[in-house]
Amino acid sequence: MSVRRTQVIAPAVATVVAAGLLSAVATVPAAAEPTTTTYSCTFPELDEVDVPVTVDVTNLPRKLPVGIPLEAGDWDVRATVHFDDLTTAYLLGHTHDVIVEVKGFETLLGERSVVLDAASGVEVLPVAEPLDVPMAGGNRELTPKTLEEDVPLELPEAFTLDLYDGDHAPLFSVECEWWDGDLGVIGTLSVVKQTSSMTRKLLTKPVKTTKRAKIQVEVLTQEGVGATGQVVAMLGDRTLATRELSDGRVTLKLPRLLAGKHRVTLTYQGTKVVDRTTRNVTVKVVRPTS
Repeated sequence: MSVRRTQVIAPAVATVVAAGLLSAVATVPAAAEPTTTTYSCTFPELDEVDVPVTVDVTNLPRKLPVGIPLEAGDWDVRATVHFDDLTTAYLLGHTHDVIVEVKGFETLLGERSVVLDAASGVEVLPVAEPLDVPMAGGNRELTPKTLEEDVPLELPEAFTLDLYDGDHAPLFSVECEWWDGDLGVIGTLSVVKQTSSMTRKLLTKPVKTTKRAKIQVEVLTQEGVGATGQVVAMLGDRTLATRELSDGRVTLKLPRLLAGKHRVTLTYQGTKVVDRTTRNVTVKVVRPTS
């Protein structure tokens, strides 16, 4: 039996988007709309059958930091595989219960099987009713390599249905492939710069007017490694010192300052992939005692 292929795509979360990401940084979840794409699946004896797959991501983040590995399963995915009445009758005619395991959805679905309680352990005659198989899983591992906007999360072009009986014994595998039209898109992700953090320490407190204050600075990227780039010390609009980080560390030597308290602003300038950060330090300068 051959069935004409069709497709329905629900509205995506912001703009049209392409392959999976997600983040270890705190992000604002986006309310992605469920998306359905119809695949042509070749079953033994049935030949080609249309199988719609609906995917819904419940906690899709909007932003991913570049260069930060995303662990598999950091976010949840729900899906439904829909079988028509003829396919349902065919499947239930082969087994008591049906376990459907979808492989090939590494962007969207994990490997977790879901048992359909179609017969409750009793021998089942084929039932000519449509059947929806609920699926659950998570994202695949991923590390965003470059800064990009509007990275799409879309359904794969093909996947394999592995079917098992009630004792988890394999029945057969079914190859399913997307045919015409656009692939379903479930949301938009933006890849952004990593955040950075700075610690600073004034080496001598207080500092005499005859001496130059030294400030020890360390800057770490969001992935916890020493940052590269420049750190600038400012007193109001006046630049006091500028130096390059080495392994995330640098000591800034300020010019001599007048007696008093000075609020010095330290700014890490950032890089193409790491955002800037700013901290203040109070430098107390005193006249030397006679």
